[in-house]
Amino acid sequence: MAVVELDQTAQKKLVAWQQQLPKKPVKVQPKPLLTGAGITFGYPDKKLIFENFDFSINEGEMVALVGQNGTGKTTLINLITGFLTPSLGS
Repeated sequence: MAVVELDQTAQKKLVAWQQQLPKKPVKVQPKPLLTGAGITFGYPDKKLIFENFDFSINEGEMVALVGQNGTGKTTLINLITGFLTPSLGS
């Protein structure tokens, strides 16, 4: 890890800047970028893959879909992108 040494003037500016920061953490309300509510989906003559499934992905979040083969990862992406239509929900 690199170490940065500051001269006395820069140190004073840094301390002054830190002292003017809000003392309490500011609570930021997450901004939803993508949501799904009550999604129900299954392929014909197969058991349901999703039943009343809700999700929300907020601004700044990083999401990964992981799981074994056949667990619905690609189906979920196809529902999100509109290639498939849920039986219920949006």
